[in-house]
Amino acid sequence: MGYYAAANGRVSLHLDKATFNELAEKLESSLEPDDDIEVIFHSEYRHGYLGGLYVEDFEDMGNDEWVMYFNGEIKYHDDYIAKFLNILAPYICKEEDFNVNGIIEYSGEDGALWRHIFRNGAWYEEQGDIVYQNPTLFV
Repeated sequence: MGYYAAANGRVSLHLDKATFNELAEKLESSLEPDDDIEVIFHSEYRHGYLGGLYVEDFEDMGNDEWVMYFNGEIKYHDDYIAKFLNILAPYICKEEDFNVNGIIEYSGEDGALWRHIFRNGAWYEEQGDIVYQNPTLFV
């Protein structure tokens, strides 16, 4: 049994040909055998499970920028996702280069909200709440 969550977000990576292959090798040697590393890094489809998250697309934006999009239901494991995000960290674009370096938002099966956000060279976890403001009469 595990904890299920919906994950949605993106990470912008700076990868030239050498670092693209280097990242693929690091992930392959560090993650689970059932991760879709081969499909995501070496096929035209570029989607599947990686680090416990579902990669919806891994898109080449040009100028050595790649964007990894996450979207889908996952079985959430803190340690596994943290390991994956820390492997990505050295390849994430610097803040001054692109608007979004890394953010993944989660909604848990019990309604919990949280996100991982990449700031100042590190991943942070933030808890979230929904706040309703300015009530209006609904008739």
